[in-house]
Amino acid sequence: MRKFIRFSFPDYLQAFEKMKHGASKADLWRYLVMFKYGGVYADIDCSCVNPLKEWIDPDAAYVTQLGVNKDVCQWLIISIPGNPIFLRAAERALDNFLNDRRRAEYSGFELHMSNLQLREQETRIKIEHHVLSLAGPPILQEAAEDCFKNQTCPEIFNHTQVVCTSGETSCNFKGNVKHDYGNKNYLEELKQLHVPHY
Repeated sequence: MRKFIRFSFPDYLQAFEKMKHGASKADLWRYLVMFKYGGVYADIDCSCVNPLKEWIDPDAAYVTQLGVNKDVCQWLIISIPGNPIFLRAAERALDNFLNDRRRAEYSGFELHMSNLQLREQETRIKIEHHVLSLAGPPILQEAAEDCFKNQTCPEIFNHTQVVCTSGETSCNFKGNVKHDYGNKNYLEELKQLHVPHY
């Protein structure tokens, strides 16, 4: 991770090295890798139930689901290279680190006639957490909303495939992906390492 950031995004290296939590480092690295290379990123506790080619639109620039907080998915990311959402997320994470900010706030998205729109009539979601609000999923959502509001990447939003919208539990990309963060072995290993799942 360090080598990639040192050579590809040297302006982020000092902050990356000073980040206390491995999860925050992984979040920042993930955003920068996805911005530079695109492709598919999946958390280690994810597995495909059905092959990607069976449920991904080949013309999609960005594939996501809306999570229980109506946010874009961070545990499975599918995107073309150069997606400005990921650079914006990295910039926000860097700014949060440099300014010791640990608070995120966003509206969330909803689908209206198959088009993404902000849930502006709903109460904004506010998250204060020393790891999540530094570089985690709320920061990716804030970045996506920034890009959406400022219309800085219509080529992304016009070609975004939202596979499903979660209710009280994750829709897991309409059952095409299994995200097993509740796996008992995984949680037990975290406990033994004295590391919380964030």
